[in-house]
Amino acid sequence: MRTTTTSDGAQFDFTFNNSLKSTIGTASPLHDFLIQAPEAVNLPPRVRILQNARNAEARGTIVPIPVGISVNQGLTDLYFDSSRQRLYIANAGMNRIEVYDTKEQKLLDPIKVGQLPQSMAITPDGGTMYVVNFGGESISIVDVASMKKIGSVVFPATPFDATVTLATPTMIAATERGAMFLMNNGTLWSLIGKQAVPRRPSSILPTTGTGAQTPLTAPYTLASTPAGEYVIVSSGNGSVYLYDALIDDFVQARQIQTNPIRGYRGPITAGPKGQYFVVNGILINSALTPVADVPSVISVANGQITTTNVPIAAVSMVSPTQYARFSQPVRLTANANTTSPPTIDIVDINTGVVRSSAPALEAPLSQVANANTATTIAGRTMAIDSASNSAYILTSSGLSIIPLDTPAAADRPVLNPRATTNFASGATTVAANNLVTITGRNLAADATAPSGTLPTVLGGVCVTLGTTPIPLIMTSATQINAQLPPGLATGNQQLTIHAIDKHTSTAAQAVTISKYAPAVMLDSKGNVRLYKVDGDQQVTQNNPARRDEKLLMYAVGLGVPKGSPVVSGVPVPASPAIKTDAVSVFFGNPSIREAGIIVDGSYFAPGMIGVYMINLRVPGSHISGNLPVTIRIGGVSSPTTGSVVPKVWVD
Repeated sequence: MRTTTTSDGAQFDFTFNNSLKSTIGTASPLHDFLIQAPEAVNLPPRVRILQNARNAEARGTIVPIPVGISVNQGLTDLYFDSSRQRLYIANAGMNRIEVYDTKEQKLLDPIKVGQLPQSMAITPDGGTMYVVNFGGESISIVDVASMKKIGSVVFPATPFDATVTLATPTMIAATERGAMFLMNNGTLWSLIGKQAVPRRPSSILPTTGTGAQTPLTAPYTLASTPAGEYVIVSSGNGSVYLYDALIDDFVQARQIQTNPIRGYRGPITAGPKGQYFVVNGILINSALTPVADVPSVISVANGQITTTNVPIAAVSMVSPTQYARFSQPVRLTANANTTSPPTIDIVDINTGVVRSSAPALEAPLSQVANANTATTIAGRTMAIDSASNSAYILTSSGLSIIPLDTPAAADRPVLNPRATTNFASGATTVAANNLVTITGRNLAADATAPSGTLPTVLGGVCVTLGTTPIPLIMTSATQINAQLPPGLATGNQQLTIHAIDKHTSTAAQAVTISKYAPAVMLDSKGNVRLYKVDGDQQVTQNNPARRDEKLLMYAVGLGVPKGSPVVSGVPVPASPAIKTDAVSVFFGNPSIREAGIIVDGSYFAPGMIGVYMINLRVPGSHISGNLPVTIRIGGVSSPTTGSVVPKVWVD
């Protein structure tokens, strides 16, 4: 918690939620607070702080858009005007339509309309916009060219009767025959000129015994084809209805879902000329027959196989043969962290094959708590600009703009097979707190970490094991040296290099973390880092180790500390001394008794990161010569074979 006091006496608090670092995207509002000052005027009614943890490879931009005080009245509808290169966004709490210029990449002056604008529709000729205002019996008429409100729709007179519930419009679509809209009581209405009238009953829609239209079951939503030939209407009971503007009537109905409906309820789109429709993530053809269901994932727990639908938060027409869907990662429980970003998939309507995918920057406007619940969300919150190959989505903190093209192959970092190896031995056996070398091509820019605490971003990259960034020592195009965090659990971990500036990453590669991975450290000439304590001289052929001399040898991979903890990427403190588990050292063949060396202690090297030091003495009954060195801990021995064999001279 941080409390800040401004120069005029205003105070506010800010809290960073450390537990949300592993949740990809923007989490729930971090903090809503009021600013109070004894003399200030025109203070904002609410300040909202949002915390976003984005994947390094996720490209795009978030345009924050302020909304009203009520969290229930935010951004509710989105329409893309491709001819003018503008996005129109219904901002309910601010009583206006936001206008975003996609060419200039900036917000223009908003259009003031009625109370709580909920939905928009632009006539097929592109000249007039109708805005449904949920806060009253009101539909604003806007001249699109001038971006000005020029009038309002006239509704029939309402009887002055306190028992009559006022019905207000909620969602609108434009057709070749004029606009059609839904009222909050589930009835369908039309516009004749500037006059709102209830639609005549249709044999396709549900009716009462007297032939009157039965209100649709909430939540309901609708969308028109780009040229207004058809309108698809979705009802909360899983039924869909198709309107044909040619005959000005509904022509088909079908139930495509049964209760309980899980995931998102509301997302809807219509393909060009009614070639396809997508409702609640289900692809249906022009005959309203489901072609492809909501995608699902399979999980296994306690021997049970579970199939879970992927929540589809938004859909959009792309072309006559493709549509886009915006999906939230599956969360099995409400409190589960989201460890992968939402994605935008471009789907082929004929095969159901995903042609391309792009990670988004943050979550949808509303989130499904878990896989077994349902959440109602605004129906039209995504648009695709095929000219710029970009997706525009209403998300947690405003407008997300996501490029759908993929980075050039030349920009992608690539890991070698079995790329992560022990820094000292080159073996693939590694452990927590190990210094490692990661090899590949096009990995990073040349950089070396400064002394002191190691960074987790260096040379333009971040390396993660699962969701944990690891401290980096050195980076280059073909090699990265790093420390594995001391707190890593044993078992398989997925290593990924994220090229931040290039907005891309390597494919994840499995790395097996062992409890121990002992290895002898060598200098640049291949000599063992073994030193005589008295005089600080390195043991060499001309200065061999002798009986009872105090020696100090450096190693890696000796596991986690005993006693005091070690902090990832931070030099080990000088005091208190931090011990390892019991270590054995051999100069020569470990099977020969005389090869055993006296170990006086094994510690984490003070002032260093990922390095251990072992205090040694050569016993009286020892082997002489140029001898291979072996470290053994927990039954695991360091390698004594390979391109460079660690050897020492003993007299």
